[in-house]
Amino acid sequence: MERVFVGNSFGDVPKGLFLVRGDTVVMICEIDPAKEAAMEANMVRVPTSEIEAAFKADSEAREKRNRIRRQIAVDRGLSVDVAWVDDLLD
Repeated sequence: MERVFVGNSFGDVPKGLFLVRGDTVVMICEIDPAKEAAMEANMVRVPTSEIEAAFKADSEAREKRNRIRRQIAVDRGLSVDVAWVDDLLD
């Protein structure tokens, strides 16, 4: 299960089973019920389909803002990452 947050709403997205191999493993622990209740009191739980759509829209808006910022930097002659310039040429 993955919990996705967008603005003041959140939703749980089922992810299935993950198999972890290797020696770098993070311990997963229990969720504190008191903290969970406090968080849910301030936020709105929405269905999976709504939170996925909101997350996609938020990501696209963030990417658009970043592309505009990169373009402004290039227009002003600021040094930018080569990957950004390639991104602008597409």
